[in-house]
Amino acid sequence: MKTSPREASDSLLQHAESRLAPGERIVARLSTDLDWNLHFHAGLVVLTSQRLLHVSLSLVPTRDE
Repeated sequence: MKTSPREASDSLLQHAESRLAPGERIVARLSTDLDWNLHFHAGLVVLTSQRLLHVSLSLVPTRDE
C-alpha cells in the first residue's frame, strides 16, 4: 500500500516530535522529497530550539510493523 504525501508528512512530523528532548520545541520544518542518493523519497528537516534533525520515511516504522 502506497503512502500519500499528506500521510507521509504527518508520520514524519510525529516521528520527529517523538525524538524531542524534554523542553525542546520545533521552531521550523522543511519537507523534502529527495534522499541522500538523490532518489525521490519523503523526508523532513526539523529545526528545534536545540538542534537540527532529519527524519526519513524509511526510518519511520509503519503501522504494519
